[in-house]
Amino acid sequence: MKTVRTAVRLAWAQAGLVPLAVAVLATAGTRSGTVTGTGLVVTVATLAPAVALGLLLAVRRPGNAVAALLVALGVVPLLVLALEAWGATAEAGQPWPAGRIVGMVAAGA
Repeated sequence: MKTVRTAVRLAWAQAGLVPLAVAVLATAGTRSGTVTGTGLVVTVATLAPAVALGLLLAVRRPGNAVAALLVALGVVPLLVLALEAWGATAEAGQPWPAGRIVGMVAAGA
């Protein structure tokens, strides 16, 4: 029973990162010029079904570990794009805090 709750919590915790990643993409991406408004909408619309299906599966079948994997399938690319946009602010006029460090980490992604 404990692993069932862990899988559901993991899926919801991963889904909680989506608004944070979208906010970083919207602000840092537009500031550095790496993301446009339509690009952001298309990215979120493309990755949203995986997150939604993963959360639906986590609610309907809590013992299924595939739910967390489906959510991760949608969240991880979004986080990578957010890190790349944050790192790209290092070359902009007003870099974000730790923008150079994040830029070095994102270059290896």
